[in-house]
Amino acid sequence: MLELNEEKAQKLKEQYGNVAYVEATNGYLFFRRPTRVEYERYQDKYASDSTKVRTHLKELAVACLVEPDLAGFEAALNAEPTMLMSDVSPLLHDLAGDGREKRKGKL
Repeated sequence: MLELNEEKAQKLKEQYGNVAYVEATNGYLFFRRPTRVEYERYQDKYASDSTKVRTHLKELAVACLVEPDLAGFEAALNAEPTMLMSDVSPLLHDLAGDGREKRKGKL
């Protein structure tokens, strides 16, 4: 089971930059920020076939997964099937920039 402490948080920040986590029943899942290419690939796949949104989202999540390994991620999803859509999806969108306060205006 993965745990979160200050030492681990600092190590992940140094190694991956912008990292966020989801707390699962069997520990923490850590994700890095998606690259532009990864995020655009996800958007393109979703736009071309929205019937497989979970498949496309899982592909993005696996690409951005820092810890645990794929088996640990699968175990977390097996324990909490709703986690992918309810927790991981918003987290990845926030990491990609959707969560920031929008800066726009008129001149």
